[in-house]
Amino acid sequence: MRLLGFTLKRQERRTIDIATLRYLGKILGSPDIVTTPLLKAERPPPMAAPTPPEPPRHYEAVKETAQRIRDALGKAFPGQKFCVKSQYFSGGSSVDVSWIDGPASAKVDALVKEFESVRRDQFGEILSGGNRYISATRRYTKSVYEREKVAENLEPGGVMGSQMWQKLSSSDYPQVPFKCERGFAHSSEESF
Repeated sequence: MRLLGFTLKRQERRTIDIATLRYLGKILGSPDIVTTPLLKAERPPPMAAPTPPEPPRHYEAVKETAQRIRDALGKAFPGQKFCVKSQYFSGGSSVDVSWIDGPASAKVDALVKEFESVRRDQFGEILSGGNRYISATRRYTKSVYEREKVAENLEPGGVMGSQMWQKLSSSDYPQVPFKCERGFAHSSEESF
């Protein structure tokens, strides 16, 4: 680009601001210097249009979700009893599933997590409101602890080691009778 008798290199052209070009245009008597094709071509492209929002999802009441979870658990683990409790709170709703002994935690977790609905932004942060959290809690009876010799394998301080915990949570045990009290499993036999 030739301006005022000297040639501007490509790097220098980018550093000249619009106000300077307008001033030079007034001096030279050419106010259209700012709109020359060369300068228009070097302008940054316009920002991309924002992505459209997600289409609205079908809203399902938390009680309906709890019933669907009960049905899925009944089909996957016939004869096993589960306590399923639903509740609303300010940030959304939750369904809590609990049972004593019975099927392995990983099997139940994999099944119930399909019903979870947590909205996140593009950075992975949880958005507030309208989220549905699902939790699964398995308790063990004293007979399971005795059978697996948990007391003998405790680490110093009475803490259960990760290997013992992994063994307990990944094993299936026979179902024991229990009742649901306030939405959680309680056995007549002491449970942990």
